[in-house]
Amino acid sequence: MDYAHSTCQACPYLTHCLSGFEAKDDLSLLYGVQGRAAAGLQAIGIGPIEALSHANPAEVPDVPYLKGNKKDRAILQAKSVSADRVYQIAPMSLPTGTWIHFDIEDNPLTAAGDKHVYLWGFLEPGYGDGDFCPIWTNSEDEDHAGWLRFLEAVSAYRAKYPDLVLAHYGHHERSTIKAYVSRYGMLKDPVVDYLGDDSPLFDIRRPILESLVLPLRGYGLKDVCKHPQLVNYQWQDAESGSQWSVVQFHRFLDETDPSQRHLLKSAILSYNRDDVLATRMLESD
Repeated sequence: MDYAHSTCQACPYLTHCLSGFEAKDDLSLLYGVQGRAAAGLQAIGIGPIEALSHANPAEVPDVPYLKGNKKDRAILQAKSVSADRVYQIAPMSLPTGTWIHFDIEDNPLTAAGDKHVYLWGFLEPGYGDGDFCPIWTNSEDEDHAGWLRFLEAVSAYRAKYPDLVLAHYGHHERSTIKAYVSRYGMLKDPVVDYLGDDSPLFDIRRPILESLVLPLRGYGLKDVCKHPQLVNYQWQDAESGSQWSVVQFHRFLDETDPSQRHLLKSAILSYNRDDVLATRMLESD
């Protein structure tokens, strides 16, 4: 069995299994080293993370699933984790302009089979709690209306901020927009065209991966932003996360008591607000 950060984080047995991987200083704990690559390194006599951190990239042969630049990056990742040190491997370049931070929450468990975005969240200039502007939809029935409200919001931001940067973390937001364009047949819509290849959408995770090696097991938003030596932003609900949000939304759908529905909605909004506040802190850090 190997550790896989993106999968294991959602597993209820994580706390039970993780100590075993940590005790072995297992190579699969490293970002960029999947289980098959870890086995290849172990086959040539490079076992725990500490051993890999002392390896000379020129002397370590390529192994299956870990070759060339990926191998060199893995060795530097091992050094970063072992020394708890940040390495800068390239200059970081961020676009200039007026940044609006953007994050979505979506429900993959729908009757129609298509993901339903129940929350399109924006953090506007001012960048405080009161500058969080959510677009909420109560159910799948409001999916199309929510999408149109999202496009209207982008159109308004475009008019207000000619130098708009619509910043998000990871590829999920861009791929979701593409899915909605296809779902509703809107290729010729002017706002959709604006959000195309030469668009204000900017994935802030990309320059982090290109420029920095961080002492982390994963490079998700929470991995980077919660680290006390990095952004050190802490979510109000420590248990919140993308899967947590989906569970809360299904509870919201099933709930009949208006006061409880309000509490559930407020918790989801708070989590999304924390996401965009965290990306703002990451940008300005």
